[in-house]
Amino acid sequence: MMFAKLTNKQQRYLAIELLVFSVLLLVWLFIAPLWAMQGEYAEQAADLRFQLSKYERAIANKGKLAHQQSALQTLLKEENLFYDNIAHGVVAAKLQSTLREMVEKSQGSLTSTRVLAEKKTQGLTRIAINVHLKGDDLVLQQLLFELEMARPLLSIEKLTISSRKRSRRQSSDAPGAHNITLEIASYLMRGA
Repeated sequence: MMFAKLTNKQQRYLAIELLVFSVLLLVWLFIAPLWAMQGEYAEQAADLRFQLSKYERAIANKGKLAHQQSALQTLLKEENLFYDNIAHGVVAAKLQSTLREMVEKSQGSLTSTRVLAEKKTQGLTRIAINVHLKGDDLVLQQLLFELEMARPLLSIEKLTISSRKRSRRQSSDAPGAHNITLEIASYLMRGA
């Protein structure tokens, strides 16, 4: 055999090389995968510690957050931005009345109002009114100003303006009347 032809010194070196090779092979086959798994587990543990610290902070701030929420709800009620503790039909009637007053104040001519279906989202109920009126540019400007300043808030969801054709007998300097259609919404707070 080839091993018998080697000198003692060469045999010792070969034995040491085989031992080192078998140790490296053992490390590569068993210890390296364990090391990689330990790294993955350490990363998962760090992620879980981070999530735990987030939850602990949230629990620690629960009282503070509840106080801030109640302060914000009080401020919201004081600002009178939304209707509160009123039936939907009453809110719709108030909206129609308010819009009628605004159109009259703007010197427009109210044609019709129609209550649209309500929509519920995140603690608020959207109550909308479709309004048809006639008026010129000044009426529209004044009405938009009144809507902007209104409390509780009134938002214009849709606005359509169509001009009537003028006859030849009308002066070109005379202000033209417009058919104006508005969809105006306000919100009712639920359960606050």
